Amino acid sequence: MSDTGAAKPWLAGTAAGVVAAADKLKQENPVALFTLLTRAAASGDWEMFLPAFERASGVRGLKLLLPAPNGLPMRYAYESACLPAQYWPVFISVLEVAAAIAHEAGDKLKAGKRLRDLVLERAFAVEAVRDLPFAAELAQQLAA
Repeated sequence: MSDTGAAKPWLAGTAAGVVAAADKLKQENPVALFTLLTRAAASGDWEMFLPAFERASGVRGLKLLLPAPNGLPMRYAYESACLPAQYWPVFISVLEVAAAIAHEAGDKLKAGKRLRDLVLERAFAVEAVRDLPFAAELAQQLAA
């Protein structure tokens, strides 16, 4: 990677690396930041998602909102992170589905690709998400 402040390759898979990437992406590429955060949430990787989202949004204590994420505080955090407004329905659907699956499965499902695939499948089946004109393309991007 170039020496322009990007996270080092060995750091990218760590919480610190994701937080550093969130700072950079907020300024340079909000769609990539959305992808990073949404994939982490869908994967159940809360140790990466929460600090990165808190850093990007400037809102602390987001963990307290996860059991019931659809509300004004989460929307405020989303907007404060400068994430694309048109992707809000996807983001909140992923968080709601991830919270529901975590409640249903408890510790039976481990964070990772299998969980991400399940969360994305259910999140994109929600009518408000499924009917978005860019839903199919975004689903593929998040599943990659």
